[in-house]
Amino acid sequence: MRIQDIISKAFKEHYAPLILYALKWVKDEDIAKDMVQTVFINLLERSDEGIIKDYRAYLFQSVRNQCINKLKKSSGKTDQLEESQIKEHGYFNDPIEEAEFESYVFNLIDKLPPATKNIFKLNRFEGLSNQEIADKLNISKRTVELQISNALKFLREKLFDQDNQNSTYSQFLFLLF
Repeated sequence: MRIQDIISKAFKEHYAPLILYALKWVKDEDIAKDMVQTVFINLLERSDEGIIKDYRAYLFQSVRNQCINKLKKSSGKTDQLEESQIKEHGYFNDPIEEAEFESYVFNLIDKLPPATKNIFKLNRFEGLSNQEIADKLNISKRTVELQISNALKFLREKLFDQDNQNSTYSQFLFLLF
């Protein structure tokens, strides 16, 4: 298999989880996408330098490094980030495990009814208040509250079902609620 085919396969498999992972650090979807794309471009440009044995680990580490560099630049610091600052961005010990769980959560969110999903995303990912969402969508604040409550109930049920199978996910549950 050619190296470009391997990288293409890695892109298809890991692009979305890498964006989710970058979002934990930079909180801006466009920046996260740019960073992940930069990692893949760098990988393609360096593909003739040698073979990478574990693309997943390499990609997650590369995105992590891109994020740390971005945080350094945005904070105006030239020294290394404190370990506590780095740890505050991750809730799992393994970035791959974290990204897989986040991908699982996003798949669950995609299963919500369209209106509920939209309201939930506006609240949780864009940071809009219930009143701002109500004004934006021309609905009552109470409807927004009810839809968010329904979304959280659905996610809790699904995550606790999954939690019975894998206790690692319990580390992340508090972030949603």
